[in-house]
Amino acid sequence: GTQIGYQALMLVPSAPTPIVLSAATEVVVGGTSINGPSFHPRMPSGATNLNLGDDDYGPIDFATAGFSGFSYYGTGYTQCFVGSNGYVTFVSGNSSLIESGSAMLSTQPRISPLWDDLNPSTTSPSGNGSVNYSASSQALTISWNAVGEFGFVGARNNFAVQLYDNDSFTLYYGSTSPDDGLVGISPGGLPVPLNTEHSNVDWSTNFYYGGSRGTVNPGAARFERFAYADLAGLLRDKLDIATVRRIHFAPDGLGGYTFFTGLR
Repeated sequence: GTQIGYQALMLVPSAPTPIVLSAATEVVVGGTSINGPSFHPRMPSGATNLNLGDDDYGPIDFATAGFSGFSYYGTGYTQCFVGSNGYVTFVSGNSSLIESGSAMLSTQPRISPLWDDLNPSTTSPSGNGSVNYSASSQALTISWNAVGEFGFVGARNNFAVQLYDNDSFTLYYGSTSPDDGLVGISPGGLPVPLNTEHSNVDWSTNFYYGGSRGTVNPGAARFERFAYADLAGLLRDKLDIATVRRIHFAPDGLGGYTFFTGLR
């Protein structure tokens, strides 16, 4: 890896069928928060370390993990691939370190809680942390714990994604501090138009407590990029969802999603 990332954090409306979280499905995001110790989720018992290195990925077979299954954009899958650089892909794995709107559109179906050049490798001076998963029949939790950016010693990033057996899913954010990154979802295999690298959604404008919600059309991608400056030196969306802790996606039955963001 060779690059950089942002800060984020997030209660989410109940999934269509309420999920009862057990110790094995408890979300892992860790770290400290400006809102106090109540936002320090714990490591789920029995979590499996994927032992990912820098620019690496590893598969999770749902049946082997004990998870009942998951459909993404209306397509059913029996496994997923977890990338050390902050995303989950379907169909095949990916190790790309540079977050990219064009890749979000055109490559694998992808959920990106925080796509950035991250380094969980324990053999590198700037690496540390771990990427883990824990499962029950109802939920599969994948978490990036205390993972630093490549080449940077110090600040760590804590975030997670939880897939539910009713095909909804939630992105969770704990203490995070990258300088840039990309947060979003995509069915993959889409054409790449001009201005692809610009954000096409602002996750922070759809807070659940206000009754607000957003939609993702069937077959469409939604992503937001965070950076101090783009190639022209213009300020991008800097730490735009720093006050958000969760983004929940509920399938709309047509191959798209309704999403909500929350502060806890």
